[in-house]
Amino acid sequence: MSGLTGTGALLRLALRRDRVVLPVCIVLLVLLAGGSAQATLALYATPAELTAAAEAVNASPSIVAMFGPIADPTNPGAIASFKTVSLGAIFVALLAYALVRRHTRTEEEAGRTELVGAAVVGRRAPLTAAVLLAIGACLVTSILVAVYLIGLGLDPAGSVGYGLYWLSAGLAFTGISAVAAQLTQTARGASAWALGALGVAYVLRAIGATSQGAASVLTWLSPLGWGEKLEIYGGNRFVVFLIPVAFTIVTVGAAYALRERRDLGAGLVAGRGGPARAAASLSSPLALAWRLQRGAFVGWLVAYALLGFVLGAVAVNVGDFINDPKVEDMLRQLGGNASSLSDLYLAAEFNFLAIGAGAYGISAALRLRSEEVDGHSEQVLATHTSRPALLGSHA
Repeated sequence: MSGLTGTGALLRLALRRDRVVLPVCIVLLVLLAGGSAQATLALYATPAELTAAAEAVNASPSIVAMFGPIADPTNPGAIASFKTVSLGAIFVALLAYALVRRHTRTEEEAGRTELVGAAVVGRRAPLTAAVLLAIGACLVTSILVAVYLIGLGLDPAGSVGYGLYWLSAGLAFTGISAVAAQLTQTARGASAWALGALGVAYVLRAIGATSQGAASVLTWLSPLGWGEKLEIYGGNRFVVFLIPVAFTIVTVGAAYALRERRDLGAGLVAGRGGPARAAASLSSPLALAWRLQRGAFVGWLVAYALLGFVLGAVAVNVGDFINDPKVEDMLRQLGGNASSLSDLYLAAEFNFLAIGAGAYGISAALRLRSEEVDGHSEQVLATHTSRPALLGSHA
């Protein structure tokens, strides 16, 4: 039996399991790009206003660090897409990571891979199906967003480059996530490796984009920076796309090699043993909830602190690139009636950040459900802990 036997069946199973969430994610990503481009183009009446706004963006290191530079300030597509192209690439990378993790390490940790492997399924089939699903999802998303932007009347070459920007991030983190799934024996461990790589990639891209001289080479070391080097709606250097393609081939190949060198259910990086006196630090349901939630909490806290720093730096120079009454009116609709333009900008941005805070609340609450599904809550309730105490501690 070939190591790839059963790949088609597993791919169909994965598509069936993700038949709702996957199309929804793709549609939302496409609407994010197209809707933002439409709204941005509607704010500026003349090409001169668009060019002035683009030049002001490139003059602000904080904005360049957050979103990346605009390749050609005279191209309407460049200013229309600069807010969503790098942000969307991160979302596509997260989509690829989630699909690979869900259909590899999560399935293996739950014991379903072992059950499926008892049938006519090759050793490499689960990983292959997950990689094909992630690449296919990223490819469909990239094609649809390029078609949407072309339909808005934007430059076709730049719109194709936009799709390649997203696809480059998706391909790179498909490979990274496939490797991460082989390193640890838990889905959370794989998340730490993959999301840590995403954070490092973002920092390298931001530093490289705002640096001169030797430090600017850091962009070339970032999987998120390769899309930036495509120079969409500018030079459109499509040859750069060969870098993420080659990187994906190497990392997926490495994932296959690592898969052959570990046992089913195990990881190549040994898990650490718990502290000898763990019971003393888990003396109450609240202490247990904190132990379970602290990693996610600290991660979100650090991310929001960094976002606050960037938004504060942008707010200082917000008047340089928001000098149109229509833009100010839009911010007032989003952020209220603040007295100064910088306060108005921050109020509008905090409304968007509140969505992320809600997402954190959802994920924290769902941790209690995952503990129940894994059978851990049953063990806690076997002690003197009551159900209200267990629920209240996570709340």
